[in-house]
Amino acid sequence: MGAREDRGARADWQRRAPLGAQTQMEEWTIRRWMMAIVIVCAFVRPAAAQRDRGELRIEVRDPQGAVLAAAGEMVSEGNQFRLDFQTGEDGQFIAQNLAYGVYRVRLTRG
Repeated sequence: MGAREDRGARADWQRRAPLGAQTQMEEWTIRRWMMAIVIVCAFVRPAAAQRDRGELRIEVRDPQGAVLAAAGEMVSEGNQFRLDFQTGEDGQFIAQNLAYGVYRVRLTRG
C-alpha cells in the first residue's frame, strides 16, 4: 500500500507543482541525457583513433645472453614488403609503421 501512496503523492505533486518546478525537472532530464551522450562519445572516440599499423622489436643475443650485432631481412609476401636492416651495438632493431600481416625475419651474425 505504501507504493501506491508514493505514486499518488508523486502524481499529486506534479499536478500542483508550479510551472518553474516542472521546467526545472525537464531541464534536469535533458541534462542527464546530454551527459549520457557525452560519456558514450568519450568511449567511442578512442576506439576510432586506433591505427592499423604496428611495430616489431628485435633483440639479438647468444645462448649465454651476450648481445650480438646482426644483419637481417624482413619480408612479408602478403604486403609486398621487404626490409634489410642492421641491429645496433646493443643488438636491437625496431621496425616501425608496419602494416598488419605475417612477416618472415632472417638474421645473420654481422
